[in-house]
Amino acid sequence: MIAADGYWAFPVDDEGLEATLAHYNAPGSADGPWYAFIIEDREDALYSIASANRPDLVGTTWERIDANGFDYGASFAAVTGEGGGRWVSYVFTHPETGEDAPKHSWVVRRGDLLFGAGWYEGHRRVTP
Repeated sequence: MIAADGYWAFPVDDEGLEATLAHYNAPGSADGPWYAFIIEDREDALYSIASANRPDLVGTTWERIDANGFDYGASFAAVTGEGGGRWVSYVFTHPETGEDAPKHSWVVRRGDLLFGAGWYEGHRRVTP
């Protein structure tokens, strides 16, 4: 089974978690500012397990409060397995500029895993 929500597909069941993490941690899985991230929701914290554009965050927990004081981590954790998912808007470091920028991520839950992908304001995708 492939769980597809929006633009991204997360093949956890067919390929296994190890293969999924290897894919979404590989630089080739990112397309500039478009990338997926995976967070494990543990009892005591949110733990980053995949992010091709921010490998420095993989294997860490950190307070997910943006530059405006918004606790986007709490919004991620509040996503349930019912209803498909939710949009979360917050400020995050843009991978191409290195500056904080408004970001909008679609986050879905599969058990204790949170899958997200989003876009940054002011960045337009141009297709040939």
